[in-house]
Amino acid sequence: MEKQTILSALKEGLIAKTISEGEVKGVLHEAGIVQETKKNSSITLSKILYTVGGLIVFIGIIVLIVQNWTDLGFIGRLTVTLGVGVMAYITAIFFTFGSIQKALANTFYGLAYLVLPIGFYVLIVNNGASGMDGLTMLIIISGSMFVIAAASYLITRMSVPLLFTFINGTWLYYVAITNLIDIGNYQEINILYYATMLVGVAYYFYGHLLKDNEDVEKKNISDLLYFAGTAAILGPGIALGGVWDVLFIGLVFGLMMFGVFTKQKVSFVLSCLFLMGYLIKISAKYFADSLGWPLALVIGGLMIIAIGYGALYVNRKYISK
Repeated sequence: MEKQTILSALKEGLIAKTISEGEVKGVLHEAGIVQETKKNSSITLSKILYTVGGLIVFIGIIVLIVQNWTDLGFIGRLTVTLGVGVMAYITAIFFTFGSIQKALANTFYGLAYLVLPIGFYVLIVNNGASGMDGLTMLIIISGSMFVIAAASYLITRMSVPLLFTFINGTWLYYVAITNLIDIGNYQEINILYYATMLVGVAYYFYGHLLKDNEDVEKKNISDLLYFAGTAAILGPGIALGGVWDVLFIGLVFGLMMFGVFTKQKVSFVLSCLFLMGYLIKISAKYFADSLGWPLALVIGGLMIIAIGYGALYVNRKYISK
């Protein structure tokens, strides 16, 4: 019997109440799937502990540097930053290609990518580049980290190098944009808004590429990219004002429809929240003086309730099915 036929028959049985949830769980238990789920839960707990441990190590390094910056000297600073970062990276490579749990590799990759930029800063400053322009230094550091993370992902195909490829790539992008514009100029700040929207579009593109990946961690990165992409597109859109007070309506509904058609709950829910924020902004900006604050708040509140109800209905009917 074909898989789709079995799944369709199971779905129909559940809807018609001829098959209970307990009976399905019983079959899963007999097939050993429940035991596998317990095993997966154990692995997830291990990953959480690895991540927490790595963050504690990173925080410890930061506290050590801050409290003893002068006393450590150049060699000490370089050892606890670049030295620890390189050792963490080598350890990550070892776990990646070794037979031990590969989950540990991602922990050490994360630690390396967090510590190495500080080590590069210490190295650059000590080599007589303390007078270097801050943005130039950031371009060197972020560019180096982007190359390291991207190369690591191409070689290992691990999830944390992929995540930091996006993080460091975004960091390099913003440093480069900031280097080209005058942040103090109001008109040029708008360029930063549009640049952020482009980042959001790029996040959506890569999120879509990762959406159907078999690796659960990469699917999680896809959800994170959709979340960040939605915020990057709608955040500047709601902040720009002017003609964007009109264009934003089409933009937010476009992303909501995208979430519905692709069954991407993260994009849909966040778009709904931005729509609520937009209604509050428009009510305050255009109707507070004419209708008065109390009436504007009442209308805005009713609209938000309507959006919440509509979002829940759409989510149940089209996304969560």
